Amino acid sequence: MSELFTALYRYRQREKKNNFEDWLTECVAAIFRAMPKPVFSEFFSRLTGQPADAIAGIYERVSIATQVTIERGTTGSQRPDLVISIAAPEMEGKKEPSQPWLLFENKVSHHVDEQELETGETENQLHRYGSWLQQQSFDRHGLHQALIFVTHQTPAPRDFLAKGPSHPAYGELGRVTKTWGEIADLLETVSSEFAEDIHFRALIKAYQTFLEEHGMEDVYPEYRHYSALADFVENVEPFNKLVNEMIGKLDIFAPFNGRTVWAHADTEHGRYYAYRYLAKSKKHDELTYIDTGIWFPDRGDGWYSEDVEVQTNEPVSLSPKVFIHLANDEDEALTLIVGKPEGEWLRVNSDFFTFRDVTSFPPKPADAANTILAWVEAEGAKLKFLLSNQTNQ
Repeated sequence: MSELFTALYRYRQREKKNNFEDWLTECVAAIFRAMPKPVFSEFFSRLTGQPADAIAGIYERVSIATQVTIERGTTGSQRPDLVISIAAPEMEGKKEPSQPWLLFENKVSHHVDEQELETGETENQLHRYGSWLQQQSFDRHGLHQALIFVTHQTPAPRDFLAKGPSHPAYGELGRVTKTWGEIADLLETVSSEFAEDIHFRALIKAYQTFLEEHGMEDVYPEYRHYSALADFVENVEPFNKLVNEMIGKLDIFAPFNGRTVWAHADTEHGRYYAYRYLAKSKKHDELTYIDTGIWFPDRGDGWYSEDVEVQTNEPVSLSPKVFIHLANDEDEALTLIVGKPEGEWLRVNSDFFTFRDVTSFPPKPADAANTILAWVEAEGAKLKFLLSNQTNQ
């Protein structure tokens, strides 16, 4: 049972591109829905600082919804990750709409969406959600509305962390910032007296296991880890050089939008890579990017391993691989681009992906590097040719 969320996440990836934040949101939502009243009230009391007895009083009226569509001023709609609402009491035979109580915005490593207004001010997701939440009716004795920001690597906006009065969009709302690991620790603390074979406890254990397998538990380095880091610092420079030269070979790939993000580690997908966003075109938007680097299928969540195996009917070896990848921040966003480059290229969802085992290159470091760079240049040219033909259609 402890492997439940991990197994289901792997299954889900076959159906859709990796949406890590959405999946974690569904995991905690399942736990919240399964928690008995004493655990629910104690957890949310500790999370928000609100009275446990007041929370226990609304337990039977609580509804938990993910990916909720709400108004975005007069400009359309927006979707908070999770909203916990309280059903309003019936008055004079008329049932009022549920009252939103807690709104969650959940991140792993993606940036907080923001835009510049005509006034020159910057507005982000939390500002918009705060403005919406303040506009909703709420009159539950002893409780107050709050924004909850859950993250792993993404920093919370500075004005969200500020003590006391801050941005007008937050008003009198409570503001809480937690990591996914801190959520797991708090769930364990408030539920530890219950047997582990009870349903909600099994879900909590599955959530903890999932975080551990993706390196997201809140742990700090032991003494032995410092030696491992020293080895990494000593050896990483050649990899920086190679990966940065790989993205450099794609520099003439297409018009770009913004600067290159140079070589860095991605523990979620088991990659050491660099990337750059493309300028908007007729066939794709400005959230499209190209990345390249080294992929370790035995690390992280396996990334595209299962998708590749489904398409090729061949297992993906665990040996390191170099890769090129054209994708978009949103799912199925590249469907207007028809076909794929010749050779070993694959379409995963609507993304473009090709890779090659490092062991297939010459054994001498300099020869291997030169051959890898030539491979990146040649495969990048194939992809550029495909995109050029699409633009002209």
